[in-house]
Amino acid sequence: MRCGRSAIFLKTSREVVIRRYVKPRSDNQHGYYRVLVGLCSEHTGYEKDELHDMFRTKAGLWETLFGVEVLKSTKKMSVIEMGELIEVTLRTAAQEMELTLPPPTQVFEE
Repeated sequence: MRCGRSAIFLKTSREVVIRRYVKPRSDNQHGYYRVLVGLCSEHTGYEKDELHDMFRTKAGLWETLFGVEVLKSTKKMSVIEMGELIEVTLRTAAQEMELTLPPPTQVFEE
């Protein structure tokens, strides 16, 4: 009796994982957020990276990597998470920095 590929395939274990699809953040969202962070940086004098970390912290966007809690990268965010980050940025700029930031329509018109 010959042992073909199918016999080997059947002997190995397989696992199928079904997850809900989560739409990743859009490039437009990311571009808009980066413009907002830049404007906040110009207004406050803080570095963009400092503000980026602060906004992610305020939004509560953490993930666990190798058992350690770290701030979530915008690259790994969903559309909803990125929307929350933008809202926190707009709110923080208005309330704590006394800075009115432009809406996305105005940013992308220029």
